[in-house]
Amino acid sequence: MIQTILETVRQYGVEVFPQPTGAVLIDMDDLVFYEAAMEKREDNAYLVTGNQKHYPFRDYIVTPAEMMKIIEATEESI
Repeated sequence: MIQTILETVRQYGVEVFPQPTGAVLIDMDDLVFYEAAMEKREDNAYLVTGNQKHYPFRDYIVTPAEMMKIIEATEESI
């Protein structure tokens, strides 16, 4: 399973060079993920995390369960 996930990331991953947002987070180690998501917001990117309390409240910062619902809803509309 790990190899499948890594191959999927290699195949579909997008390299991002985020601009600094100036955001101050509870855990500044999370800033890289936040800034990458902000850089790709025009592409409807989401930040998926099990630790939402470390980020500001935004509708595009979701839990894994919420992301699965978004994916399922998108699939149904296709």
